[in-house]
Amino acid sequence: MSFKITLDHLITKEELIEVYKLFCKMYEIQLQQTDEKRFLFKNYDCLIKNGYLDHKPFMTAKFFASKQDSNYHFHGYNDELRDGSDRDLQFQELITKYFSNLESNDKKTIEKGTQN
Repeated sequence: MSFKITLDHLITKEELIEVYKLFCKMYEIQLQQTDEKRFLFKNYDCLIKNGYLDHKPFMTAKFFASKQDSNYHFHGYNDELRDGSDRDLQFQELITKYFSNLESNDKKTIEKGTQN
């Protein structure tokens, strides 16, 4: 499942890192000290310049983001977690809460996407 968020600004590196950290938290991926730098090294530019990013923290997990104008779509998975919980919905709720708490974002629209 993916979902869309509309921002009134270009997503920042810090915001993208926070979204990735929320993904790691929800999908039980252990972050190492070097992960932030490694994640941002190519992924931020790829998202901004090419409109997408596709990051694989390890063999069975993947984080995706895409950008179209001011709309950003996020989703991910960890195949090791097949416990029946609705992590997609929980991930969406965490990101919704994160962006809702940002003062810099006056225009926030978040929509649930479709099952992928």
